[in-house]
Formats: sequence, structure tokens, C-alpha cells
Amino acid sequence: MRTIVPILVLFLIQCTYLRAEPNVLEKFSNSCIFGVKSVSLYLYNSNVTGEQVQENELCNNIDPSQSFIFVVHGFTSYANSSHIRDLAMQLKQNHTVFALDWSQGACTDGLPILKFTAYPNAVINTREIGHLLANFTITLIKECGVPLEKITYIGHSLGAHVSGFAAKNVQSRTNYTMERIIGADPAWPLFKHNDCKDRLCDSDAKCVVVLHTSDLGIQFKIGHLDLYFNGGHIQPKCGINIACSHTRAITYTTDIFKHNCGFLGVSNSSSPYPDSNTTDCIVVNSNILDCNNSIKGTYYLFVDKDSHCTQETFNCKQ
Repeated sequence: MRTIVPILVLFLIQCTYLRAEPNVLEKFSNSCIFGVKSVSLYLYNSNVTGEQVQENELCNNIDPSQSFIFVVHGFTSYANSSHIRDLAMQLKQNHTVFALDWSQGACTDGLPILKFTAYPNAVINTREIGHLLANFTITLIKECGVPLEKITYIGHSLGAHVSGFAAKNVQSRTNYTMERIIGADPAWPLFKHNDCKDRLCDSDAKCVVVLHTSDLGIQFKIGHLDLYFNGGHIQPKCGINIACSHTRAITYTTDIFKHNCGFLGVSNSSSPYPDSNTTDCIVVNSNILDCNNSIKGTYYLFVDKDSHCTQETFNCKQ
């Protein structure tokens, strides 16, 4: 109630200036503050590029023997945003990709005055979106014959927590644990002090990889493998633009597949750039989807200010 009252007051004040806009009432009625009203899926694979599909169509135009990836956007974003679409386009070359659009629940299309004040409502909506994502996942398993171990979630910001809630839901309904989740800078506001049951957690999948790129994301370790790009706070050429650093978590993932490159990392942020004699280091490239369970811990990843990742061949000394 304390959240809704100030939002309504702000809305009524702004109505003085918005009366000429015919869609004000429609936008307000579809606001995320009233809960989740719609979600949609967009399919990407070798034959289809960004085609919207219904839950009863999930088994169409797919090869159950392939690996499947659900990509989940964050707050005030949508499935066809450039960075989500770019990632899906790269992944579709070797995987079947479903981009989950929960833009209505993420406060993307509502009145501008309400978007950011409604963040707490978007946080609340992540649980229901997680339940719906679990429904899609279970349909793939039971109706389409896709093994659970072939399904991966990649979630950005609030989408990372959606992925966590979905995985918890799948686990409670099937008694099986998701194979892997990649959390791209999981949102920090209203999640920082949450227990595992109320956020993305390493118990949500057999392999949880977390990418840290900004102070909008959770800074402490919550996965099996936590990667702090450029220290996890400010990304090259982003400066004080925290949203830029926050989005880089998805950009870096896309770069890995788009440019066939990788990021070199060390276990201590004070360590120099690794060389052939470095033992405690890591190479993060397309193997990020393999989730080698023998590689766990916390790593500082070096980011090139221009190309981001490197194409040099490198093997950490064992």
C-alpha cells in the first residue's frame, strides 16, 4: 500500500499534462503495478528468427535433440530490444533459443512517470513470471521430449531472478534440478538482503554462473562461478553511466559468440594479466555454456577497452 499511494499521487498530478494523450487510461490499466497480464515467447533457431510462438506451439519447428536456451530480459526492457535480440541471433546458430517477453510485468510500456517508481512492483512480478517460465520449460520436457539437462536459462538483471524462481518452480514440480543458469548482473535493489529462496541462488541449478558488471547488480558471490568483469563495478567507456555497465553483462556474453573470443581472468583482482606461467586463472569463452563443474570460485576478468574480449589462444597453466 505504501508503494501504490505515492504512485497514484504522482499519476494524478501528471494527468494535468497528459490529458491530450488518448492512450493514458489504457496504459495505466496495463501498468505493471496491477500485476502480470501477458507474456510471450519468440523463437530463434536455424530456420526461424524471432517468430512469436504460443505455449501449445512450442513443439513446432524445433529439434528436441538440440540444446535449448531461454533468454530473459530485465526491468523496463523487452525481448526484441537490441541487446537481447543480438544475443539470441548469436546463440541460434548452435542452439534453439526462446526469448521470453515479460515487458508488461517489467514496467516497459506503461506511463513514463510510473516506470521507475513501479520498480518494486516489477520485483513482485518476477515470481509469477518465473512460474510461467517454469510452465514453458515443463511443456518442453513433457510434451516435446526435451531432456531437462539440455535446457539453460540466461537472465539479465531482474531476468536473472526470474530464472532463479523458474528453476525453483521446476525443481518443486518435477523433483529434478536445472542443469545451468547464467545470471547476467542479477539486480541488486530489493534483492541484496534476500535469502536464497527469494533470489537467484547456487541451489537453483547444478551450475550457476554469475556475471558481475555494475553496482546495479548484486556484488557478493551467489553462484558456483562468479565472474567480476573489470572488477564488477564500472566497465570501460561507460564512466558514470551505470546502466551502460549493467547492460555490458549481456553485451560481453554476446561478444563471446559473435567474435569467437574470450576473457582471461585471475582469482585475485591484484594479480597481473595472466601469462603462460599463471596457474590460478580462467579462460571464459563459449565454454560458459558447458558449465564445467570443476571450475568454481570467484574470478576477476580483464576487459579490453575497445574489443572487450581477446581472440588470442591461451591456456592456463595447470
